[in-house]
Amino acid sequence: MKIIARFDIEKLKSSSYGKKAWKVVWGTIQLEDLAGADLCEGDSAATLKGRENVYCIAFECPNSPMVELVRSRLSASSDFRLVSAQPEFVVGRECDAQPLVPAGYITKRGLFNVEAWNPRNALTELRGVEQPSSLSPGWMERLPFTDYETPERPQSENPIAEARRMIDSIASSGKPWWKFW
Repeated sequence: MKIIARFDIEKLKSSSYGKKAWKVVWGTIQLEDLAGADLCEGDSAATLKGRENVYCIAFECPNSPMVELVRSRLSASSDFRLVSAQPEFVVGRECDAQPLVPAGYITKRGLFNVEAWNPRNALTELRGVEQPSSLSPGWMERLPFTDYETPERPQSENPIAEARRMIDSIASSGKPWWKFW
């Protein structure tokens, strides 16, 4: 399930409008509430075509209650309402029309594995912690900042064959490549 929060770039009043939008998100939603979610960001398709001026943050959630949590928390946030675009949200298949890029993901244990500058720096500025990390109480005990969900695998005797099998698996799965990392 996907939901996109839409931000009016003019209302964000910043040349770093992406970071400012992420500050609104991180000020409203806790990392632990997004466990298992993939995050994307970017200007809307209509913005790139000159028809609107909207920045999008997408949440690909593992279940529909998480989509509703994102919608309800942001809808209740006065900070979001001050900078939101109309419509405030896009849900479901309509999200696929937006040319957004991966921003990172939240692991099952609430660690933010970041791929993009905007969400990482917004979170660091807002909470004063260098990412990736978990910002829940006791996060210091979980150092180093790695979060592997699968046990360590033994070294392959034929790494080239193993790499070919992985590439074939990714190519035939239909999933975006970044979901495999």
